[in-house]
Amino acid sequence: MRFLSKLNAITFADEAQLRMALKVYLDTWFASRAAGVQAPPVREGRRMRWLERVLEPARAGRTAKQWRRMQAAIALTIGTDAMVILKDVCRLEDEEAQEVLLWAARALLRAALDEPRAAVAPRAKPPARRRAKSA
Repeated sequence: MRFLSKLNAITFADEAQLRMALKVYLDTWFASRAAGVQAPPVREGRRMRWLERVLEPARAGRTAKQWRRMQAAIALTIGTDAMVILKDVCRLEDEEAQEVLLWAARALLRAALDEPRAAVAPRAKPPARRRAKSA
């Protein structure tokens, strides 16, 4: 959760710049839509790459669906989008908003970890090697 706390602290500290970036992303989406074309990807997907690394210890025994759901759920609690919702919609101050994001991330992670793990078949033992007969 240190990762989440640090990233959200940076997000809140750089609020104006990140809101401007969000505006550019949205403007690009609207312009593409008006032109009748699919919007190009305007976000790099760093959040998901970071989460993949940070959550890796919790991956063992999870199905691909469980793993993706865990990452997607935690992604909701970091970054500009989460900040905008808690500040603009929920009307929270920075400190409380960051506390709520951390609380939500912990709750989502706990729920993901409480899911039954996939049944993993035991690995078959490799066939025993035969020793070559000496002449």
